[in-house]
Formats: sequence, C-alpha cells, structure tokens
Amino acid sequence: MLSTRGADAQRGRGLRGDQQRDEGIHATDVVVREHLVVAKGFGVASSRDQPVVVGELAALHGETKRLGHGCNHKTRRPTGAPSVAVVSPTFTTRSWQPHDEPFLWDMLYQSIHLRDGQAPPPRSILEEPDIAHYLTGFGRDGDDAQLALDDAGRPIGAAWCRRMTHTDPGYGFVAADVPELGTAVTTDWRARGVGTLLIEQLMARHPIISLSVDNDNDRARALYERLGFEPVGVEGTATTMLRRSPET
Repeated sequence: MLSTRGADAQRGRGLRGDQQRDEGIHATDVVVREHLVVAKGFGVASSRDQPVVVGELAALHGETKRLGHGCNHKTRRPTGAPSVAVVSPTFTTRSWQPHDEPFLWDMLYQSIHLRDGQAPPPRSILEEPDIAHYLTGFGRDGDDAQLALDDAGRPIGAAWCRRMTHTDPGYGFVAADVPELGTAVTTDWRARGVGTLLIEQLMARHPIISLSVDNDNDRARALYERLGFEPVGVEGTATTMLRRSPET
C-alpha cells in the first residue's frame, strides 16, 4: 500500500513483495467443523461469520459443498468429534474491534513498500498526513477491517479499507464512494495464505474496492490480479487498481 523514498512519503505505494507470496488455499484441503473452516497444510481457519472464500470448495464429511459469500450452511458434527478440527499451526479470522486499532497501525507501518536495499523508514513516518489519514480516527462510517489471529489469539495480519475524499485522496483513490484497501501480515506468517484470505473476506463485504501498488512490486501486483483487480490509472511510479465484484 505504501512506498517511501528515504524518509519522505511519495506517490507510488504497494505492499512489500516478500509478504505477497501467498499461494492461496487448495479446495481439497479444507474441512469444516461447526461453521469453523480449517485449511490443511496452510493451516487456515475462518471465523464463524466469515467463511473461507478462497477456492470456494470444502470437503464436508466426505461430501463436497460450495461455500459462497455469506454462507449459512448447517454443518453436522460427527458423534464424538471435536467442535474444531485440529490443524497445527492454524489461524482464525474475524472482523475488527476498536481495541485492534494499535495493531492496525503496526500493520500500516509493515505495509510500507521498500525497494531492494532500502532501509526501513522511522516509525514516525506514520505521523505524516498522507499516511496517517488511512487510520486516524478509524471507525468512522465506511471504515472496515478483517484480522487474522494465531492459536493463542495474537493478531498476525490485517486487511483494512477506508473511503477517502476528493480533498484528501489516498494513493489508490478512485472515487469518494470506493474504499481503498491496505493489508499486511507479520513476518513469520507471510507466504501462508493469510493475506489472500483477509483480502477476499474484506472484498466479500465491499464489492468495489481500489488500491495502489508500486510498479516494481511484481509479487503484490500478481496477487491483486489473481484476486480480480485491474489497472485503472498510473500515478508516478505506482498503478491504481480497481476490483469490481461480478455481481455489481
């Protein structure tokens, strides 16, 4: 989402390439236990109110079911089986809560794109207006976020979005009614499908969403294209991309 040139924030923002190696979830590796979806191998679980949407297929007690957005399948637990499939390591996802805001700021910092050999900027960069406006006062109308947590309940990644304005546009601004996406995952959970799942779950609630990605961030751009984002403009060294749900 964000890019820097030394200590200065510039146009041309994108996710760190090294955190965009998510390979997705194989449909055949998903099992369901009482509304909790767990992906084997990747160790991915969704929250009860946000079913896994990557791949859209799950093996349910030997029977294949399609999981769509807002899925309300009634799952039946086998006698004596635990309510949660045990896959280690796993993570769960849920919608954000007000106490998550400090972690969102951590992820905003982690989302700053660094070119090869570029040193990370000081954390004070978050105070710069063109970066701070992504999260300042988060929780206003239209703000939304999805978090991933490990088995111990510690947050490990987030995807968030906010509608910006014509007078205070973000780097991926398209229109005042189109939210702009940001996402990041902690270092030890990258390349495990976390970011992909979070973005897909957020997209399920926001059928039209935009972002900005650096032109040299090939991994991030490949991920976004795989998720259905298309380029709609170029601003400096970055490309603005837009994703519309097929239903819109």
